[in-house]
Amino acid sequence: MFNLVYNSTANSQSPPFYDYLTDELYVGDDGGKLWKAAGVFNGTPALAAGNWASGISIGSSHKLNGPVLDFTTKNIFAGDDAGGMNYWRDTGSTAGSCSAPCFGSRVTTNFSSITDPPVLDGSTGKVHFFGISLGASGRQVLQTDTTLGSVVLQLSETRTRRRSTPARIIQPFTGSSSPPASCQIRTMETRCRSGRVPEHARRSRKSTIPAKARARIGSSSRFPATAHSVDPPPDAWNPSISLQDFRQEQRRQALPVVERAASSWIT
Repeated sequence: MFNLVYNSTANSQSPPFYDYLTDELYVGDDGGKLWKAAGVFNGTPALAAGNWASGISIGSSHKLNGPVLDFTTKNIFAGDDAGGMNYWRDTGSTAGSCSAPCFGSRVTTNFSSITDPPVLDGSTGKVHFFGISLGASGRQVLQTDTTLGSVVLQLSETRTRRRSTPARIIQPFTGSSSPPASCQIRTMETRCRSGRVPEHARRSRKSTIPAKARARIGSSSRFPATAHSVDPPPDAWNPSISLQDFRQEQRRQALPVVERAASSWIT
């Protein structure tokens, strides 16, 4: 592993951009300088000569993010934490007017902060910057050319204060045949917000067992044929009667009519 010290300033948000064609890379620092290293994998890594030897500054100490190289124009683009959009010209650059390698320009009228590297569309020669807009404090995307001469807003977000939702009006339930919607969705065990139970929830449950079947359930004086909201099966034990009496009644019900009468008389 090779450790190349290229400056005395920290680098907190600028990942390097590697050029596989020339075995060179570009990287920024927190002091506003862009650096170039040569012989990265196919030689001994070292800082490029000429103007690159001491780094090329944007003119102010701001943290640069990841640079991006345009293989067509040989221009390099990077944003900074103060909202600046920057570009540099490398040797062989075909766009811009300074003597390459050099710093081209910095545009500061659109962002308050840029922390992510730009995205380059090589087929159209357009560069897209992402950051926080200046003044509105919303996120936005800007498109510009390879010399930052034409800036076009692509997408923006305006942060506005969210309006509060109007309070929901709950109608009091008055016992009408059609309760309010807020009550209709309630179950029998839950009261409406008005504090009353809807009429449809107050209706008593009717037995689903036919009347003749209910009459045959518990025909003796010990087991009155009373209809309940939930009817027990014929052979269910009623906890209000002792288990001994319940079993005796079951045996009595199983006897023929004559024997049943005799058993009742004996009892």
